[in-house]
Amino acid sequence: GFFCVISHDFTIFFVFLPAVSKRMFYALNKYQNLQLVLALLLFAWSAYTVFVQMTPFPPEGQPVLYQAIYSLWGHAPVLCKSIVLFLLLFSVLLLQHIFLTNKFSDNRTFLPVVFFLLFLNAGHFLQHLTPAFFTMLVTLLVLLINTNQENGRPVKNKVFFSGVLISVAALVDLGALWLILFMVFALLTDKNYRPKDILVLLSGILMVIIYLVSYYYLTDSWPSVQNSLRQLTFFAFFTHISDLAVLDWVLIGFLLLSGFYVIAVLKIHYDTKLIVLRKHYMLVVFLCFLMSLSILLTATTMPHTLIYWVVPFSLLDGMLAQLKMRRYLNDILIIAVFVLLWF
Repeated sequence: GFFCVISHDFTIFFVFLPAVSKRMFYALNKYQNLQLVLALLLFAWSAYTVFVQMTPFPPEGQPVLYQAIYSLWGHAPVLCKSIVLFLLLFSVLLLQHIFLTNKFSDNRTFLPVVFFLLFLNAGHFLQHLTPAFFTMLVTLLVLLINTNQENGRPVKNKVFFSGVLISVAALVDLGALWLILFMVFALLTDKNYRPKDILVLLSGILMVIIYLVSYYYLTDSWPSVQNSLRQLTFFAFFTHISDLAVLDWVLIGFLLLSGFYVIAVLKIHYDTKLIVLRKHYMLVVFLCFLMSLSILLTATTMPHTLIYWVVPFSLLDGMLAQLKMRRYLNDILIIAVFVLLWF
């Protein structure tokens, strides 16, 4: 009887979902004020979650800088939550700027921000502060640096700053190391690429490492750092794979399948666009692939690691929602992802 009721409810859900989703996304795409109101409501929900429910993820096996953040949280939780909320707001503004600057939409839209906040809240990713939260912010900064064509600073300054950001992020989260490959890919596909740009990137990374090694050595703290390095944990996804529930596997599989579908649909769309737009789209796709590797590398366990997909999926879903040729399947997939994340 129970399964019959569930089956009946899901049948009704999928019968009426196409019509409902079409009207809903039509209204969202047409009325920007509605998008803005929804984004503000979602951010208010996020702020409530951060201040009322957020707790730090355990520091065991994590890099040294995250351990310092965890220690600070124990002494000043309100300050830490305020900083997290500020970083979240900064991430929202960065995402909006990236989407519009790279002309992923012909019209002004707040849908990427709506999807971004929906991902964070539906997936309960704001209930725990994980190292991946900081990687999410650095990912947006690196993405902005490498796709903003209106920035007039020399390329080497952008590359060096990206190296510094990635190096600092890796001290919080090992998953950020994959952003080095993102930078290399971005440099190789840049029309102004020069081989020495790779050396500039490495110099930015090494500068942070040299500074920290010197600091810990001069303050006689090096033995504690060595101990932390020995305790670092890698590939927590595989060591805790037996802990995953059936619903977790369903969610992972559905996210992968829907991701492949969205990428394929958007590729057909961007194949007819200018080269610079195709490059920006490929950067987002490559970022999605690298964030998948971060899920496997990091010491953070599932399902908290799915936050790595929030940035690329928000951008891809934002692009998908802008397509003029609307398909029921597109809207159904977006809604189904949020429903599965919630449960």
